[in-house]
Amino acid sequence: MRRSLRAAASAWFSGGLSFECTLCGKCCKRADRPVLVNACEVEEMAQILDMDIQKFSEEYLTEGSDAVGDVADKLMLKRGKDGKSCVFLGRDNKCRVHEAKPIHCRTYPFHPEHLISEFDWNAEAAACEGMTPIKISSDSKTKKSNTEESSVSKEDIVKNLFMAELNRDEMPNESHSSLAEMIGGLQKEALDEFASDYVSENWRKILYEDEKHFVVASQFSGEESERRAFIFKNTPTFVQTEIPYFPEGDKRRHDMIELLQPPHQGMVLSLYLWLKSGKNESKTQNSASDATDDPPPCRVAVLGAGCGALPNAILDMDVEITPHVDAVEIDPDVVEIGRKWFDFDEKRHPRLRIHCQDALKFMETSKRGLYDLILIDVASSGMERGALVAPPADFYREEFLNVMHARMSDSGIVAVNVAGERGKSVEVFRAFQRVFPQVVALNIPSQEVVFAKKGGLGGDLLDKLKQLVDEKESLICDVARGTLEEIEANKSKIGVLMGWCNGDTVSTNAGKN
Repeated sequence: MRRSLRAAASAWFSGGLSFECTLCGKCCKRADRPVLVNACEVEEMAQILDMDIQKFSEEYLTEGSDAVGDVADKLMLKRGKDGKSCVFLGRDNKCRVHEAKPIHCRTYPFHPEHLISEFDWNAEAAACEGMTPIKISSDSKTKKSNTEESSVSKEDIVKNLFMAELNRDEMPNESHSSLAEMIGGLQKEALDEFASDYVSENWRKILYEDEKHFVVASQFSGEESERRAFIFKNTPTFVQTEIPYFPEGDKRRHDMIELLQPPHQGMVLSLYLWLKSGKNESKTQNSASDATDDPPPCRVAVLGAGCGALPNAILDMDVEITPHVDAVEIDPDVVEIGRKWFDFDEKRHPRLRIHCQDALKFMETSKRGLYDLILIDVASSGMERGALVAPPADFYREEFLNVMHARMSDSGIVAVNVAGERGKSVEVFRAFQRVFPQVVALNIPSQEVVFAKKGGLGGDLLDKLKQLVDEKESLICDVARGTLEEIEANKSKIGVLMGWCNGDTVSTNAGKN
């Protein structure tokens, strides 16, 4: 089965692909896509601008960190004033250093992540005007471009793919011209062998599809497990739910604890924050199991549960508490997909309750008692100017924050996944500050997790979060450590540094007690 799947994947772009740049500039306005550069490229760009390298570096380069992925200690181009566009993108959507632009830009859109499958190509094409999606007929084996004649041949696709791979891994310090000369000297057989190896080690297939949703399985080079993901069709480049799948005999088993999505990795730290400092007080307020010798209960509400990756992970973790989770998801189709494809089922977990309703109304009307943790993982439907926006404004209006405040135990903690254009994190942060006495923003790849506590916790929330990031490496991206060190260094002066927002700062005025 696996062999036939890989063989099919190896041929998906053999007939070429259709791409022609329209100068829309969208690929240059992605905050989640860092542009890495090496010394050769820096020298070439500096020459184009008639600048010495030191001045060029000071004005246009920044040192990468894990906050934007696996780019620690690498040079990357700064963003423009809007916080997301490339610093060299002009108002006319043209590149100011076009003749010397980095390999990352020259090889787009033929990057490895876009050539895993037709699904990945089509997902990127939804955000790029120049890419023509692949049509798949009712016979899933028949695939063809929307145009009668492809504009980019398989050979050119493979050359770009090979260059992008070399630039990222094996030969990161070479110039475009030297790599182009080397690749140009290769025999066709060598390029075909590279393409064959790539598609045999990286693949994706659609397991389920309806009018609005995909469920896909995938595996990537160097990973032991397969992945299963849930994706909305109107935001195909953003994964809503993703879990690892490990071989177990002839079957596959889910691993609910290994969270693959950085926002979930960050949000689950709230469980450990509460465990460190709030569990005894909460047990007194939620007294249902006070008379037992069981670990203390932790009442959790997950607003925007999706297909259940975050609720399942919390319930499966080996911690010194007994989580009880109310998972709230507004879309009944998503809940059903979660049950069928992601083991998101109350039968699997007796301490799980799934509520298919609007999360705002649930918090206002539910009689389920006080919560120790409230995790908000809700995004606006669709995208705004190419970016996923989370949470919707209703979830940080003062009226709703007051409702949450009243529904929390005295030691309660809120964690919210924040994504969007520059300024979104500051806006959410300030809104929470008006209601909660301590608020901290944790920087993760292209997003933030904002934590807020109601009160009653001993010590400083920032200090506790910093300790947890150091302790729980398997649960949080390494970058959080560097970001928190930066926050700590500036704490006495500005309180909290919003690293993802290019240094925008917010005050630390206390809210309610």
